[in-house]
Amino acid sequence: MEILTDKGRIDGVLEFDDKIYLIEFKYAKTGKNMARLTNQALKQIKTKNYGERFLNDSRPRVYLGVGFLGKKIGYKKVANIETDIK
Repeated sequence: MEILTDKGRIDGVLEFDDKIYLIEFKYAKTGKNMARLTNQALKQIKTKNYGERFLNDSRPRVYLGVGFLGKKIGYKKVANIETDIK
């Protein structure tokens, strides 16, 4: 489910008892590599500060960048967007 924030839309949010996943999807037909797509997805989560919506929630947040390159699917997961993505 997409979640609206004041800076954009989070493509996906999964809430569990012990953590919250914030997910951004990126798609490209050709011309990019998977690592670049997943890094772009994570960078968007960071630059648009999507985690801000959950600041009052004590559950840890997990950030997931998912890339679709043609028919291939890849992902990159980080636990701390501030230190793991530059």
